[in-house]
Amino acid sequence: MATPKQVTLDVMHVSMQFSDSTKQKQSDALVIFGRAVKRHVAWVTGTEAGIGASADLRAALKTEATKAGYKFYVQSDVWVAVKQSLITKGSWDQGFIPTLKSSTGSQKFSTRGLLWCEFKAEKLGVVSVGVGHYMTNGDKPGDEYYNANTKMTRAIAEWGKEHGKGKKLAFYQGDQNIQDRQYDTFRGAPFTSLADELKAHQDTGHGAIDVVASYNADTRVKGKYWRVLDDKEFPLNTDHFMCEGGFSVKPV
Repeated sequence: MATPKQVTLDVMHVSMQFSDSTKQKQSDALVIFGRAVKRHVAWVTGTEAGIGASADLRAALKTEATKAGYKFYVQSDVWVAVKQSLITKGSWDQGFIPTLKSSTGSQKFSTRGLLWCEFKAEKLGVVSVGVGHYMTNGDKPGDEYYNANTKMTRAIAEWGKEHGKGKKLAFYQGDQNIQDRQYDTFRGAPFTSLADELKAHQDTGHGAIDVVASYNADTRVKGKYWRVLDDKEFPLNTDHFMCEGGFSVKPV
Protein backbone atom coordinates (compact mmCIF):
# COMPACT_ATOMS: atom_id res chain seq x y z
CA MET A 1 0.00 0.00 0.00
CA ALA A 2 1.38 3.40 -0.98
CA THR A 3 2.49 5.75 1.79
CA PRO A 4 0.01 8.64 2.12
CA LYS A 5 1.27 11.92 0.73
CA GLN A 6 2.05 14.72 3.13
CA VAL A 7 -0.39 17.61 3.40
CA THR A 8 1.10 21.11 3.43
CA LEU A 9 -0.53 23.41 5.97
CA ASP A 10 0.07 27.12 5.30
CA VAL A 11 -0.67 29.60 8.10
CA MET A 12 -0.13 33.30 8.87
CA HIS A 13 0.26 35.49 11.95
CA VAL A 14 0.37 39.29 12.20
CA SER A 15 0.48 41.37 15.36
CA MET A 16 -1.53 44.52 14.74
CA GLN A 17 -1.33 48.08 16.09
CA PHE A 18 -4.31 49.51 17.99
CA SER A 19 -3.05 53.10 17.64
CA ASP A 20 -3.16 53.20 13.83
CA SER A 21 -5.84 55.29 12.15
CA THR A 22 -9.09 53.64 11.11
CA LYS A 23 -8.08 53.99 7.46
CA GLN A 24 -4.76 52.27 8.12
CA LYS A 25 -6.46 49.44 10.00
CA GLN A 26 -8.95 48.88 7.19
CA SER A 27 -6.14 48.90 4.63
CA ASP A 28 -4.12 46.33 6.57
CA ALA A 29 -7.13 44.03 7.06
CA LEU A 30 -7.89 44.16 3.34
CA VAL A 31 -4.38 43.23 2.18
CA ILE A 32 -3.87 40.60 4.89
CA PHE A 33 -6.93 38.61 3.85
CA GLY A 34 -6.25 39.28 0.19
CA ARG A 35 -2.92 37.51 0.63
CA ALA A 36 -4.52 34.74 2.71
CA VAL A 37 -6.98 33.99 -0.10
CA LYS A 38 -4.29 34.12 -2.79
CA ARG A 39 -2.09 31.68 -0.86
CA HIS A 40 -4.96 29.38 0.25
CA VAL A 41 -3.94 29.89 3.89
CA ALA A 42 -5.65 27.59 6.40
CA TRP A 43 -5.83 30.20 9.15
CA VAL A 44 -4.62 33.65 10.18
CA THR A 45 -4.06 34.84 13.75
CA GLY A 46 -3.24 38.19 15.31
CA THR A 47 -3.46 40.64 18.19
CA GLU A 48 -4.70 44.10 19.26
CA ALA A 49 -8.30 43.73 18.02
CA GLY A 50 -9.86 44.64 21.34
CA ILE A 51 -12.66 47.04 22.19
CA GLY A 52 -12.44 50.77 22.79
CA ALA A 53 -9.60 52.21 20.70
CA SER A 54 -9.29 48.88 18.87
CA ALA A 55 -12.98 48.45 18.00
CA ASP A 56 -12.46 49.74 14.46
CA LEU A 57 -9.66 47.23 13.90
CA ARG A 58 -11.85 44.40 15.21
CA ALA A 59 -14.64 45.45 12.82
CA ALA A 60 -12.29 45.72 9.84
CA LEU A 61 -10.74 42.31 10.45
CA LYS A 62 -14.13 40.64 10.89
CA THR A 63 -15.47 42.26 7.70
CA GLU A 64 -12.50 41.27 5.55
CA ALA A 65 -12.23 37.78 7.05
CA THR A 66 -15.90 37.08 6.37
CA LYS A 67 -15.71 38.43 2.82
CA ALA A 68 -12.65 36.23 2.21
CA GLY A 69 -14.44 33.07 3.39
CA TYR A 70 -12.91 32.78 6.87
CA LYS A 71 -14.66 32.13 10.19
CA PHE A 72 -13.59 34.90 12.58
CA TYR A 73 -13.36 34.56 16.36
CA VAL A 74 -12.04 37.23 18.75
CA GLN A 75 -11.79 37.59 22.52
CA SER A 76 -10.04 40.43 24.34
CA ASP A 77 -7.44 41.57 21.78
CA VAL A 78 -6.50 38.19 20.21
CA TRP A 79 -8.18 36.68 17.14
CA VAL A 80 -8.19 33.79 14.72
CA ALA A 81 -9.69 33.39 11.26
CA VAL A 82 -10.05 29.85 9.87
CA LYS A 83 -10.87 29.04 6.27
CA GLN A 84 -14.54 28.04 6.23
CA SER A 85 -14.03 25.32 3.61
CA LEU A 86 -11.53 23.61 5.94
CA ILE A 87 -14.06 23.17 8.75
CA THR A 88 -16.26 20.08 8.75
CA LYS A 89 -19.84 21.19 9.33
CA GLY A 90 -20.88 21.11 12.98
CA SER A 91 -17.35 20.48 14.30
CA TRP A 92 -16.45 23.99 15.54
CA ASP A 93 -15.72 24.75 19.20
CA GLN A 94 -14.05 27.80 20.77
CA GLY A 95 -13.01 29.33 24.08
CA PHE A 96 -10.85 31.79 25.98
CA ILE A 97 -8.71 31.02 29.05
CA PRO A 98 -8.00 34.28 30.97
CA THR A 99 -4.62 34.57 32.66
CA LEU A 100 -4.34 38.25 33.67
CA LYS A 101 -7.03 40.88 34.30
CA SER A 102 -6.89 44.06 32.25
CA SER A 103 -4.82 47.01 33.52
CA THR A 104 -3.13 44.97 36.26
CA GLY A 105 0.09 46.72 37.30
CA SER A 106 1.61 49.74 35.55
CA GLN A 107 0.40 49.08 32.00
CA LYS A 108 -3.01 49.70 30.45
CA PHE A 109 -3.95 46.63 28.42
CA SER A 110 -6.73 44.23 27.52
CA THR A 111 -7.28 41.07 29.54
CA ARG A 112 -4.55 38.59 28.69
CA GLY A 113 -5.33 34.97 27.99
CA LEU A 114 -5.29 32.10 25.53
CA LEU A 115 -7.90 32.17 22.77
CA TRP A 116 -8.51 28.83 21.09
CA CYS A 117 -10.68 27.14 18.51
CA GLU A 118 -11.09 23.48 17.54
CA PHE A 119 -12.53 21.91 14.41
CA LYS A 120 -12.36 18.78 12.30
CA ALA A 121 -10.74 18.98 8.87
CA GLU A 122 -10.58 16.49 6.03
CA LYS A 123 -7.24 14.61 5.98
CA LEU A 124 -6.02 16.45 9.09
CA GLY A 125 -8.53 15.21 11.66
CA VAL A 126 -9.23 17.29 14.77
CA VAL A 127 -7.20 20.52 14.79
CA SER A 128 -6.90 23.18 17.49
CA VAL A 129 -5.37 26.64 17.14
CA GLY A 130 -4.38 28.78 20.12
CA VAL A 131 -3.47 32.48 20.09
CA GLY A 132 -1.80 34.56 22.79
CA HIS A 133 -0.32 37.99 23.51
CA TYR A 134 2.30 38.07 26.26
CA MET A 135 3.08 41.17 28.31
CA THR A 136 6.12 43.36 27.75
CA ASN A 137 8.58 43.64 30.66
CA GLY A 138 8.14 39.97 31.45
CA ASP A 139 11.32 38.29 30.16
CA LYS A 140 13.27 37.63 33.36
CA PRO A 141 12.54 36.86 37.03
CA GLY A 142 12.00 40.17 38.77
CA ASP A 143 10.42 41.83 35.73
CA GLU A 144 6.97 43.23 36.51
CA TYR A 145 5.10 40.78 34.29
CA TYR A 146 7.39 37.74 34.50
CA ASN A 147 4.89 35.82 36.66
CA ALA A 148 1.99 36.84 34.41
CA ASN A 149 3.79 35.52 31.34
CA THR A 150 4.67 32.32 33.19
CA LYS A 151 0.99 31.85 34.01
CA MET A 152 0.25 32.19 30.29
CA THR A 153 2.81 29.50 29.42
CA ARG A 154 1.23 27.15 31.95
CA ALA A 155 -2.19 27.73 30.41
CA ILE A 156 -0.73 26.99 26.96
CA ALA A 157 0.83 23.79 28.30
CA GLU A 158 -2.38 22.46 29.84
CA TRP A 159 -4.41 23.42 26.78
CA GLY A 160 -1.90 21.71 24.48
CA LYS A 161 -1.91 18.49 26.49
CA GLU A 162 -5.69 18.29 26.16
CA HIS A 163 -6.12 19.48 22.58
CA GLY A 164 -3.07 17.65 21.22
CA LYS A 165 -4.00 14.34 22.84
CA GLY A 166 -3.79 11.21 20.68
CA LYS A 167 -4.16 11.95 16.98
CA LYS A 168 -5.47 15.48 17.55
CA LEU A 169 -3.27 18.35 16.37
CA ALA A 170 -2.55 21.54 18.31
CA PHE A 171 -0.87 24.71 17.07
CA TYR A 172 -0.09 27.98 18.84
CA GLN A 173 0.62 31.42 17.35
CA GLY A 174 1.19 34.75 19.02
CA ASP A 175 3.12 37.81 20.04
CA GLN A 176 5.40 36.53 22.82
CA ASN A 177 7.07 39.88 23.63
CA ILE A 178 10.07 37.67 24.53
CA GLN A 179 12.99 37.08 22.16
CA ASP A 180 12.50 33.62 20.64
CA ARG A 181 16.12 33.58 19.46
CA GLN A 182 17.39 33.96 23.02
CA TYR A 183 14.79 32.31 25.26
CA ASP A 184 12.34 29.42 25.37
CA THR A 185 9.25 31.61 25.19
CA PHE A 186 7.10 28.65 26.29
CA ARG A 187 9.16 28.11 29.48
CA GLY A 188 9.01 24.34 29.23
CA ALA A 189 5.51 24.08 27.79
CA PRO A 190 5.45 21.35 25.11
CA PHE A 191 5.46 23.60 22.02
CA THR A 192 8.27 24.42 19.57
CA SER A 193 8.30 27.46 17.32
CA LEU A 194 9.03 27.04 13.64
CA ALA A 195 11.99 29.41 14.03
CA ASP A 196 13.48 27.13 16.70
CA GLU A 197 12.69 23.94 14.82
CA LEU A 198 14.16 25.18 11.52
CA LYS A 199 16.86 27.38 13.11
CA ALA A 200 15.55 30.33 11.10
CA HIS A 201 14.97 33.21 13.52
CA GLN A 202 14.07 36.52 11.92
CA ASP A 203 13.12 39.98 13.14
CA THR A 204 9.32 40.28 13.26
CA GLY A 205 9.35 44.02 13.93
CA HIS A 206 10.75 44.26 17.47
CA GLY A 207 13.19 41.39 17.34
CA ALA A 208 12.19 37.74 17.01
CA ILE A 209 9.08 37.98 19.22
CA ASP A 210 6.23 36.59 17.07
CA VAL A 211 5.91 32.82 16.74
CA VAL A 212 4.08 30.04 14.97
CA ALA A 213 4.48 26.75 16.84
CA SER A 214 3.35 23.13 16.92
CA TYR A 215 2.71 20.76 19.83
CA ASN A 216 5.75 18.57 20.48
CA ALA A 217 3.83 15.30 20.75
CA ASP A 218 2.26 15.72 17.30
CA THR A 219 4.64 13.42 15.44
CA ARG A 220 2.55 13.76 12.26
CA VAL A 221 3.66 17.40 12.04
CA LYS A 222 7.00 18.67 10.77
CA GLY A 223 8.06 22.26 10.18
CA LYS A 224 8.42 23.07 6.48
CA TYR A 225 9.16 26.80 6.31
CA TRP A 226 9.22 30.02 8.32
CA ARG A 227 9.48 33.47 6.81
CA VAL A 228 8.91 37.05 7.87
CA LEU A 229 7.93 39.64 5.28
CA ASP A 230 9.24 43.08 6.15
CA ASP A 231 7.71 46.33 4.92
CA LYS A 232 9.64 46.16 1.65
CA GLU A 233 8.24 42.70 0.90
CA PHE A 234 4.71 43.18 2.24
CA PRO A 235 3.96 46.75 3.41
CA LEU A 236 1.70 47.11 6.45
CA ASN A 237 0.91 50.05 8.72
CA THR A 238 1.24 47.92 11.84
CA ASP A 239 4.57 47.95 13.73
CA HIS A 240 5.06 44.17 13.31
CA PHE A 241 5.82 42.28 10.10
CA MET A 242 3.74 39.58 8.46
CA CYS A 243 4.77 36.08 9.58
CA GLU A 244 4.15 32.99 7.43
CA GLY A 245 4.69 29.38 8.38
CA GLY A 246 4.24 26.02 6.80
CA PHE A 247 3.95 22.48 8.15
CA SER A 248 4.06 19.08 6.50
CA VAL A 249 1.34 16.92 8.05
CA LYS A 250 0.83 13.19 7.62
CA PRO A 251 -2.88 12.63 6.86
CA VAL A 252 -5.03 10.63 9.26
